[in-house]
Amino acid sequence: MHFSRSLLIVFLLFSQFVFSQTIIRIENPVFEALRKNPHPRLTPAGVIISKNIDLSEPLILENRTDDEVWVQLHVPSTDEKVVITFFYNGSERREEIFANKIESIGPFEKGTVEIPSLPGVRITSVWHTEKRTTDFGTSGSCNVNVRCPEGNNYQLQRRSVARMNVPIGGFIYYCTGTLVNNTAQDRKPYLLSAEHCVLDDNDVIIDSVGLASIVFRFNWESPTCVNPPSASGLPNQIVTGGRLRARSNDNGGATGSDMLLLELAIQPPATYNVFYAGWNRSNIPSIGGAGIHHPNGDIKKISTYSATLQSGTFQQAQNAFWMVNWVATQSGHGVTEGGSSGSPLFNAAGEIVGTLTGGSASCTFRTGTDYYGKFWYHWDKNGTANNRQLRPWLDPLNTGQTSLGGLYVNQEEFEQSSSSWRLFPNPSTDGRFTLSFIDTRPVREAELTLSDMTGRVLHRVTLTDITEGMSQHFELSRAGVYILQIESQNKTWHEKVVVAK
Repeated sequence: MHFSRSLLIVFLLFSQFVFSQTIIRIENPVFEALRKNPHPRLTPAGVIISKNIDLSEPLILENRTDDEVWVQLHVPSTDEKVVITFFYNGSERREEIFANKIESIGPFEKGTVEIPSLPGVRITSVWHTEKRTTDFGTSGSCNVNVRCPEGNNYQLQRRSVARMNVPIGGFIYYCTGTLVNNTAQDRKPYLLSAEHCVLDDNDVIIDSVGLASIVFRFNWESPTCVNPPSASGLPNQIVTGGRLRARSNDNGGATGSDMLLLELAIQPPATYNVFYAGWNRSNIPSIGGAGIHHPNGDIKKISTYSATLQSGTFQQAQNAFWMVNWVATQSGHGVTEGGSSGSPLFNAAGEIVGTLTGGSASCTFRTGTDYYGKFWYHWDKNGTANNRQLRPWLDPLNTGQTSLGGLYVNQEEFEQSSSSWRLFPNPSTDGRFTLSFIDTRPVREAELTLSDMTGRVLHRVTLTDITEGMSQHFELSRAGVYILQIESQNKTWHEKVVVAK
């Protein structure tokens, strides 16, 4: 026994002498650092605490705060994807990530992250993001979750909207962006936002590495109309990185419409179930619609307007903006906040007509006016070069059309259905079909929504006191693919409906 103990001690001493490791300890809450935020227009999410760490030796990351930590890394490889193995609070984790681009893993709450030696792999940055004054549950209480009844007409459009975490200088900032369709309908991952979301406090755009480090988070929302008790269990569906395609080059709306178009580094995975929103580039004001956004970095919310949009001037560009005033609805009085910047304004048909630059609306000033850069102005009025316009990117076929419907990226996902319902016949040769409830257990209520593939709602009906054998009949006049959404007991199912006339 004495010999074995001596041998063990020698081994440990030898190990400590031979092997080294990088240790990062995060002990102070990020809240204090964010008070030094130098940016006059953006809402801070966190700080960058470290950059460019070579993983030729192991990394130990200790988060001793109640905040979150993200790790961004770059893995060179001849393969498209690689699997990274690491430990979080002693448990092994495996993440499949794309090689040869900046990728993000996290968020990690209080505890220890251990990443082994990975020669050739580089940690590009470590982010420390806070949860006390921004992020989940911090937006004003008047805001309305996107799954409330106010969002019923925008259930596909909400899938196009993503929260953005943008690194500028030593800070991280919140904005909102939207996947947009183009006339080739080829699922190219263009994302529309506001130029001021990628400008520093001197109105200088971040470099290509900064753009490649932006984190886009999709489907971060409550599954119901009610705020969940915590963010635990909400989807962590992220894409890291974008490439600049066009911007207004107007100091974030000073002399133009504050337009930004990025192309994501990859297409969002099919499991994200995203939607490429349609758009309308006419200068005709819509009568009613909604804005979908991430106020203060919170989960996705919806704001509603019912009056005809008015043209307005934000700073110098005459009539380059839509002026919006929000209205009270059955679930609250949605407004906008910091973090909502860049978010889409939809008309009643679910088409994007603008992106948020700024304004005065808030939960304490609900009658304030917000300003959205017009899609009409974004299209070709910020300059003649391709990198100043949406036109060459969103109309690559040069069709000249003034509006375009949305595109659902993964139609086969609608095959996921409920065993409690039966749709027949499907496909239908005459456009008629019947949805029947086949469960022996009754349910109190179900909402059925039938939409086309652009997200336009065709029929909506609410059934109550549903028992086995109860049916609902539908009839469609045109051949095509449609989506039947069934919402009941806080769950949602989808059926792909095919009319083959």
